[in-house]
Amino acid sequence: MRTDLFFKIGGTLFGIAVLAIGIIHIVTGNFPVGLLPVPAGLPGRTFFAYADGVVMILAGLLIISQKFAKTGAMLAAALFLILLLFVHLPLLFLKIHDGGEWTATFEVIFFLAGAMLILGIFYRDENTAAGEKRSAVLLPIGRYLMAAGFFVFGMLHYNYEAYIETLLLSWMPFKTFWCWLVMVAFFAAFVSFTVNKLVALSSLLISAMFGIWVLTLHGPLVATHMHVEPQWTSFFVAFATCGIGMLVYSSVNQPLKNWGIVGALAAK
Repeated sequence: MRTDLFFKIGGTLFGIAVLAIGIIHIVTGNFPVGLLPVPAGLPGRTFFAYADGVVMILAGLLIISQKFAKTGAMLAAALFLILLLFVHLPLLFLKIHDGGEWTATFEVIFFLAGAMLILGIFYRDENTAAGEKRSAVLLPIGRYLMAAGFFVFGMLHYNYEAYIETLLLSWMPFKTFWCWLVMVAFFAAFVSFTVNKLVALSSLLISAMFGIWVLTLHGPLVATHMHVEPQWTSFFVAFATCGIGMLVYSSVNQPLKNWGIVGALAAK
């Protein structure tokens, strides 16, 4: 089993997020509105919402357990791939100019990437020929999926800057500056992950950025909107992405082992 601290923390954060979104399904009796806009006319929609929630809860618990994290990641990868193929891609083709649908599609892609990264790391650490072959496919795909998402979110920040400023808390100063800074960060991460340069540094910075959002933006919004499902869902999407950044770092063959405390943590 993988032993480095970044994998343990990243995998646990990711698993908690999957578990939490599954619980949101069960509590609301519905798919999360922004993340999974399943058509209202779908036959058996309520049944599928509960079933989706149960599978996410199971996958999340297995990932958190660490002992069965590989099985949980397989389950999560299969589920999010199905949701991507049968919910989001058809909607994206119909709503190609809808920024909200682009956002939701690539949030699901992030979850798929996170599950693939966990699997890829497990396969790599098996130290077998078959495991190496599987990890050589899963790890780059997971990274490229994240890269694609960073590009899309960078473009969304550019195209919808005025709207994104309204999502920031009222006390936050320099809203335009923060929007542009985040946009640049997304594009920088896209380049880094795509050309496979400085990935260790980029992944930690992305993880830190989403972690800051969890604490300073999504956390306060949840605290003041306790009964608003989209706020909870957005919180756990950011929570998961913080963990996925750590998983990317753990997947890098040459992490930042000379970077003081980072190196000390990576060695554990």
